[in-house]
Amino acid sequence: MQLKLKAFSQVVSDAAAAVQSSANALLNLYPGSTLRAILEANAAVAMWIQSLIYNVLLTTRLATSGSTDADSFGADFGFYRLPAATSGGTVTFGRFSSSTTSAILPGTNLSTIDNSLTFTVVIDPLNPNWDAAQNAYILPISTAEIDVPVVCTVAGSLGNVGVGVIGNISSTVVGVDTVINAAAFVNGADAESDAAFRVRFVSYILSLSRATLASIGYAIIKVQQGLTYTIIENENTDGTYLPGNLVITVDDGSHEPSSDLINLVGLSIEEYRSAGVSYDILPPVIVDTVVDVVATPLAGYNVNDLITPVSNAVSAYANSLRVGEPLYYSRLVQAAYNATEGIDNVIILIDWLTNDLIVSPRQVIRASLVWD
Repeated sequence: MQLKLKAFSQVVSDAAAAVQSSANALLNLYPGSTLRAILEANAAVAMWIQSLIYNVLLTTRLATSGSTDADSFGADFGFYRLPAATSGGTVTFGRFSSSTTSAILPGTNLSTIDNSLTFTVVIDPLNPNWDAAQNAYILPISTAEIDVPVVCTVAGSLGNVGVGVIGNISSTVVGVDTVINAAAFVNGADAESDAAFRVRFVSYILSLSRATLASIGYAIIKVQQGLTYTIIENENTDGTYLPGNLVITVDDGSHEPSSDLINLVGLSIEEYRSAGVSYDILPPVIVDTVVDVVATPLAGYNVNDLITPVSNAVSAYANSLRVGEPLYYSRLVQAAYNATEGIDNVIILIDWLTNDLIVSPRQVIRASLVWD
């Protein structure tokens, strides 16, 4: 419903015109007159009523609702806002002397170099360094460093830190001297926004038919924020033909989703799949690629002025690709030029070629940057 809203002055003007049209003589409607005061008082009441009607309309439609009003609208359908997702990834613990065995316990706290964020070590039974008997990650003799999973202690995108940002060990770890994250953490997400909530509500309504690709897709994305996926029908995990089977690839942005997340996605899909339909849920197959950058600066700039902005822009595009998305050569060049005005010319190679990198629906690209 489209409301025809009026300003205070317009309401007063319309009321004055109506009164004057019903009178046989010219009325005194100048500011300060009694009749003008009565019309303005009525107009103030009309503005209040108009605001009530407007707010009722906003809060009774999801398209115009926000915050708690949107939450209450969705709750009537058993549909709820996704909470913030915690970022996590792998850090490398190192030491200067490897003559003894060292243990890193779950719950060990780390922080960023500026101490603004805290991360904690978590258990991953599949990690080759995990020793269940000792309930710790073990650095054996003659081993200088190991990789250990950690998560941010604060949920949200705040935990998405860049390469090398985690550098302090807050807890006491005997025999360990350094820690660093060799890869950026990108899988943290803030609580679902109103806009995303509305978009997902449409997917929820479409999912009510169950057993469709749309409904299974909704079953995946409702598990947590930031999930991307692909679904291949009538195929086995080895690529052979298998009627009635779905191969589902799921990524949380880290390219290495945990087994717990895979299990949660499976439990969610069980509520939507049709009887007789089988499925496999797999993490993405990582395609490691090298992006080589050769940049020529404009007069007044030098190469050092270009390295940081161009590296950030090119890496951000290349590593933001979802499962099955190709890496386009032209988009890399565009990202480099958009990063700074100091570029005269740029040459970018993907695995030493100027071709696009096309991947299968089961693959995801992880790029490393090289400067020449």
